[in-house]
Amino acid sequence: MNYFEKWERSILASYSTPSIVLVKGSGVKVIDEHGKEYLDFLAGIAVNSLGHAHPAIVKAVTKQVETLGHVSNLAINKPSVDLAMKLLDLLQMPGGRIFFCNSGAEANEAAFKLARAYKPESEMVSVEGGFHGRTMGALSVTGQPEKQEPFKPLLSNVRFAKMNDATSIDSAINPKTGGIWLESIQGEAGVIPATAEFISASFRAAEHNNALIVMDEVQTGIARTGNWFGFEKFGVKPHLVPLAKGLGGGIPIGALAVQDSLVEAIKPGGHGTTFGGNPIGAAAGLAVIETIEQLDLMKHVQLAEVKIRELLENEHGVVEVRGSGLLLGVVLSGNYAKLVEENARQNGLIVNAVRPNVIRLAPPLIVTMDEIKEGMDVLRNAIIKSMEVVS
Repeated sequence: MNYFEKWERSILASYSTPSIVLVKGSGVKVIDEHGKEYLDFLAGIAVNSLGHAHPAIVKAVTKQVETLGHVSNLAINKPSVDLAMKLLDLLQMPGGRIFFCNSGAEANEAAFKLARAYKPESEMVSVEGGFHGRTMGALSVTGQPEKQEPFKPLLSNVRFAKMNDATSIDSAINPKTGGIWLESIQGEAGVIPATAEFISASFRAAEHNNALIVMDEVQTGIARTGNWFGFEKFGVKPHLVPLAKGLGGGIPIGALAVQDSLVEAIKPGGHGTTFGGNPIGAAAGLAVIETIEQLDLMKHVQLAEVKIRELLENEHGVVEVRGSGLLLGVVLSGNYAKLVEENARQNGLIVNAVRPNVIRLAPPLIVTMDEIKEGMDVLRNAIIKSMEVVS
């Protein structure tokens, strides 16, 4: 029995059966069970910030496992406090607080509860196409009906505005609104960047109606876009910031950053999690941030974006390259992205058909210029081959 058969017999089919069995990784490269090597330009969906088996993460996690693995929230552990203070510094949230959890969905769930605690019985506003997780609260503010439909009724009193429509978001927000969910880039909708006008309109309406802005940075945070956080380019200060994915560099961790004016909204015992803030995840988070700083990876990410655009824009079959930093969407001339993904994988490149006509690129932040050139050569050829199939 091979591992595809074992997977189908043992893993709940909440996902389609994967097309590959990976057994090892180093840097930007991964190896499958047959020894074939691939360039990983998806990084576990924007998770492996420093690639695979990065020495800094290996060292930090190994040391922490050998020292103290788990203590629960009944005791303070130093790595979680150190990471919380570092995040508040990066977020420029003096007086704020961090709630640690294990995933982006959990971070958004905590944001939902805090918004309700801040303004009891309030409504929530989110954006069509947005994705914030699959737990019931996070799913309720996820603007993708196909993901919601099987689990209705969801939490009530959620309104949805059209992405990048300032009039729509302004109309959706009213005095009953408690929380407003935004993304600087909608990753799961096809890598769609928010416009400055849309973000400004959202913040103005939030202030006018005493509502909280929840800026979901799960996919865009921790230098992925060339800044520490995607919202920085808009010059705004959100009330709540969910984080996860790239923060742990491959080790599960989630966090909700809470502005100083809201830290009393949830009282002791009002929310919690057994594993949130565990020392191992926190040690990984500290290692990720320290390495990004030491290697000046934000500058590298900005240069890497320029290189990818140079290699792809104006190429046959490419309509547009959108996004920021190393979260980019390659918009194709037709709905053949799945063919491109499959052809690229067969030729040693892992990417993701995030929409029928969009390929998502989210390589590790450490990807080199040579690896970018090699990967984009494969991707261009995959696009050409796929166009021949559908023509």
